[in-house]
Formats: sequence, C-alpha cells, structure tokens
Amino acid sequence: MVILWVLEVRLSADAVKLTADLDLADPKFDLPGTVDLLLGADVLGKILLDKDRVLQPGGLVALQTIFGFALMGPVLRAPPPAELWTALIMGSALSDAVQRFWEMEEPPQALRSDPEHEECERFYKTNTSYLSSGRIMTRLPFLAVRPPLGISRPTAEKRLLAMERRMSRDPLLKEKYIDFMREYEDLGHMSVSKFDWHSMDHFFLPHDAVIKPSSGKLRSVFDGSAQTTSEVSSNQCLHSGPKLLKDLCDVITRFRRHQFFFVADIKMMFRQTVIHPDDRRYQLIL
Repeated sequence: MVILWVLEVRLSADAVKLTADLDLADPKFDLPGTVDLLLGADVLGKILLDKDRVLQPGGLVALQTIFGFALMGPVLRAPPPAELWTALIMGSALSDAVQRFWEMEEPPQALRSDPEHEECERFYKTNTSYLSSGRIMTRLPFLAVRPPLGISRPTAEKRLLAMERRMSRDPLLKEKYIDFMREYEDLGHMSVSKFDWHSMDHFFLPHDAVIKPSSGKLRSVFDGSAQTTSEVSSNQCLHSGPKLLKDLCDVITRFRRHQFFFVADIKMMFRQTVIHPDDRRYQLIL
C-alpha cells in the first residue's frame, strides 16, 4: 500500500474549532498535505500517553502522544465549491465509431515495393562509406534524369538581406544567430568554400532563423525548396526516398512489451552524416 496524501479535501471549520485548545501533532490537520511520518502498530504503544479526549460523541477523538494530540475518527468535510458543467453531446452512428476504432487499432501494412525507393536504397549501398572517425559519408541522391538547376544566388542574397534587416531590429536574434553560425563552423559542420561557383552546377541554400517562444532556443532552417531562375529547386532534383521514421503509436506499443528500457538521443543526428566533397557545391550558403 502506498499513502501519498493525508487528506484529499479540506475539512470543515467545525473540526478546527473542536481542537482550538489542543496542542496538536499536526496543527494543519484540516488541510490536504503529504505524509510526514508513517508509523506501524508495533510502535503505537510507545508513543501514546495516558490522556485522551472525546471531541464528538461517536465522532472525533483526540489521543495524546509524545508528538502532541493526534486525531482519529470521522469528521465533516468542507462543502465542495460550486461547479458549473456544460455538456455537449454529438451523436454519430455506432458503425462509424466502430470503423474508426478498428482503423486506429489496425497495425500498419507493409510498404509496397516502389521502384524509386529501391533505387534510393541501391544508391546508398553503393555511395555510402565510413570515415576513420566513425561518421558516415554519402553522396546526394540525384535523380537519374533531372531538370536543370538555374541560378540560385540572387534568391539566397535576397533572403540574407531580409534576415539582416530582422537582426538589425532584434539584437538578441542577431546575437543568437551569430553564435549559432560560429558553433556550426567550430564543430566542423560547415567551412569556407573555395568552390568557383561560376564554373559548375551548384545551389545556394537560403537560410533563416526560427526561435521557439517557449524556450527561446534558436535553430536555422535551410530552404532546399527555394526555386532558381529555371523554377527548379534543389529538392526537385533529389530522390525523396521512403519514410524511415517509425510511427509514434508503433514505438509506444513496442515500448510497453519490455520491463526495462533505455532512452537515448543522438546530438545533432542529421549533421553527423558527411556529404561527399563533390556534392557540397549543392549546399552552399552565404
């Protein structure tokens, strides 16, 4: 048995008046609170003294202990606060409710074979390798036949100027974003490029800052969907691949099967994958 609370609701004022002249072991006995000390029957005789008082016939009794008077017996609770309830009933056919239930409970179907997804898997098996540091290096999964990329730098410059105007109005945003970019470079997740972007196919990623209001944490968003002068974006030239993350419902169901479990996280998980040097020209930023 686990006892967490002495009371669940406040006692009536009458119970407090009955004990006004007593030195109580718990002066706030009428208020809900946590248990301070739980003693068994084996020590009861050692803490009781020879004085007790009946406060209510057939009701509350005060027993004198070495800690002060302890109260036993039934007492009146304070009247509950007035509550107003508004109920809304929406009717639906029982058959519809049952159908929705089974749709929610039905396990996911196995993914059907998709030629594009199979091509992605073959691509990564062929173009993925492990570095001496243990990190994975891979190439970008471009479509075998893809639309031509146009010029992307003007859009990236326009977004950068808009970002700088935002930062000029918000010093805190500027400070956080500069710190974020410095950390990005210090960790080796980006470096100054010596690529001659006039000579070869490339793509400049526009980027923007997003701050989470609840925590104030900043993250950067790199926009691979920004269109170039040919109205084609970088994302349109790449395979999207299959969905690899498990549904949350499946994760929770599988988690409940085990008695013990560990929760872990990989810091900056997606940044741990290194892009092959030949493909980094498609991930340029200003």
